[in-house]
Amino acid sequence: MKHNQLDWYSNPTSDLVLEQEKHVLANLPLRLFRPNLLQLGGASDLDYSALFNFAVEKQIYLREDLHFPLNSLSYNVCGCYTELPFFSASIDIAVLFHILEFSKEPRHVLREIFDVLRPDGYAIVFGFNPFSLLALHRLTYGHYLSSKKLRTWLEDLGFQILDYQTFFFRPVLNSNRKLKKLRFLEGLGSMLYPSCGGIYAFLVQKKVAVLTPVKENLLDQFAKGMHITRSLIKPTARSRINEQ
Repeated sequence: MKHNQLDWYSNPTSDLVLEQEKHVLANLPLRLFRPNLLQLGGASDLDYSALFNFAVEKQIYLREDLHFPLNSLSYNVCGCYTELPFFSASIDIAVLFHILEFSKEPRHVLREIFDVLRPDGYAIVFGFNPFSLLALHRLTYGHYLSSKKLRTWLEDLGFQILDYQTFFFRPVLNSNRKLKKLRFLEGLGSMLYPSCGGIYAFLVQKKVAVLTPVKENLLDQFAKGMHITRSLIKPTARSRINEQ
């Protein structure tokens, strides 16, 4: 039987998970001036200006499924996660709620996120931890990715890992009463098995190498000091320097 994100968000456990995810968002070290924010998946009624305690210029909610409820606080856009309908370097913050688990091309999704983020822009990725009690339902809710694999993908793309954490140490249950009885697992798990929370969260930043131009007079001084001539410098390199 095929499942999607709507199956997960219809589970009572998701209410508690969402509360903890909002707590994580509210405590991230982000201080931006009126950023453009893109949300992929997740709850459709989040107010990021309230969560982050700073004004968000544009809050965009992108969904692939037409059945997802609209967000009155956002610009609602229906599109494909593997072909984002936004200009390159137009987004300051991207928040991904369990998108990669349900994608056939999770690395392609991350490449698209990297492209639309501005230099030094942030991505926040929430995912299901395969090494947790929640992993008992991995055959039901998407394809779980290990944090090690995801970390490698992010770093290969050019993201810098700023923060990583796991949380929610309870299993998936259909009873709020039983879930409340297992609240003690949160404190116990965070102390004894901090890497085994059911949900992991990555905070990453897009890093782009910046080439600093070398002025011709500085290059000449260097050449004289090293007793070399400009004949050692390729003509194409000289022409590029002269054009600056």
